[in-house]
Amino acid sequence: MEEARVLSVGASVKIHSLKKSIQHNGVRAQITSPYDASTGRWGVKIAGRDLALKSANLTLTRGQESTRTVQKAISADQMMVGKIVHELAAAGDWQTLADMEGEALQTALSIKDAWPREAAFIYDKLGISFEKLGQVSKAIELLQNVLAIHDDLGDQVGRANVCTNLGLCHSDLGHHLKAIKLFHQAMAIYELMHNRAGQAIVCQGLGKCYTPLG
Repeated sequence: MEEARVLSVGASVKIHSLKKSIQHNGVRAQITSPYDASTGRWGVKIAGRDLALKSANLTLTRGQESTRTVQKAISADQMMVGKIVHELAAAGDWQTLADMEGEALQTALSIKDAWPREAAFIYDKLGISFEKLGQVSKAIELLQNVLAIHDDLGDQVGRANVCTNLGLCHSDLGHHLKAIKLFHQAMAIYELMHNRAGQAIVCQGLGKCYTPLG
């Protein structure tokens, strides 16, 4: 139970010592569901999948703090902005999300050191909102911030997802060679993680790029 008190929802962890699904060993993930005392497991999301893992298979990544500690470093207003971004993204209300760009970007910048994954989420959803609204160049600029955060965290799954989204954006702008490079970076990670859904999206993106190139 000591480890259960250290880990917390929202914490960044590294998975290790799995005897099954060994492809996940060494991968960074995020705790998404609280500790279940009846099973001794936490809910963890990795590569779009929800897993239930024991505390013994999870270790906090360097520099990560518990959610309670992180929240002390973040103001109530910043927490509220993050909550609104989550709600708007879940509802697919991209116009309203884009309209609050200034406040959301200020929040992301302010919390990036204390809560990098939440900052990445805000940048990512803002990027998607502008892509949905046809402002693709702006979306690319925002997604580059997400990529930088995932690289700092060593989050390969996050990097693959952002490379895929960046590839789709560059493809929309006709930057096919740049898009192909990004898609191949994402594919290498998806193949390692056996993420078939990600591979399928990348294959579609590559087809969209190669067709105009002949």
